[in-house]
Amino acid sequence: VGIDFNAYSANLAAWSSATPGAGVTTAIAANTGAVGGLPTIIASGAYTVDTASISANTCASAVAITASGVATTDTIIATPAAILSSVAGFGVTTAGAVRVDVYPTSGNVNFQFCNPTGAAIDPGSVTFNWKVIR
Repeated sequence: VGIDFNAYSANLAAWSSATPGAGVTTAIAANTGAVGGLPTIIASGAYTVDTASISANTCASAVAITASGVATTDTIIATPAAILSSVAGFGVTTAGAVRVDVYPTSGNVNFQFCNPTGAAIDPGSVTFNWKVIR
């Protein structure tokens, strides 16, 4: 049993019948990264923030998490496992909040926390879940 669906014709002038499994549809199904393809997950994990005080106008040392296969051109999606506005040092305050930088290097996912304020900040504990996609 074949399945047909309607799609624009090649010149985008009209609707036409198409059969899944050909052309770009195959690239999407195979996740080849071709035009219209889906990203590939390279690595994933979680990182819990170090709660050591961060001095005024400085950044804590970057933390490199080994993630095999990660390239500098990959994209990292990192989300907190809690509402940051309720975590000390990250929420909205008149004193300012910690800035989070997440970036790839070859074989690593890196987290760095910076304090752009004029006073030390003691960040609260929060876990960031992350995925690297390409």
